[in-house]
Amino acid sequence: MEEIEAERAGAAAGKTGGTGKIDDFAKEPFLPDEYYQKIDDYLAKATAARDAEVARIQALSKTQQSKYTTVVAGVDLRTGEVIVGSKNSIIYKGQAICAEDLVISKFIPPSNANIIMTSAIRPRTGQVIAVCTRCQTKFPVNQFIQGTVFD
Repeated sequence: MEEIEAERAGAAAGKTGGTGKIDDFAKEPFLPDEYYQKIDDYLAKATAARDAEVARIQALSKTQQSKYTTVVAGVDLRTGEVIVGSKNSIIYKGQAICAEDLVISKFIPPSNANIIMTSAIRPRTGQVIAVCTRCQTKFPVNQFIQGTVFD
């Protein structure tokens, strides 16, 4: 009881630091700024990898380009590893597989727990493609880069 009263007195005098039993939340950020900068760098790296794959596909013949429907990249926030998934409609014809699935499946082990994905691009047109309803049921919104469009 004395501890709580002392803490209240300290709080009233503006002498709280960190967490306290009364408010039970941190007054200081949990992670240093470097952590957030690293995440921004990882997301930029994923976007650049996706755009490089789109450019590679756009350099192909029109016939070859038409095989690719969407390109997505994902980054593992723990390691910075970037994976690009390009859905080839010839290879995956008739299969319920999206570029997002291809990204997740390439990580070892295949787990989406720490993966953030870019928005999808249609290589033929360069258009941003909305995340389909199927992927919205599989992946939470916070698993996509901010600004990603959803159906």
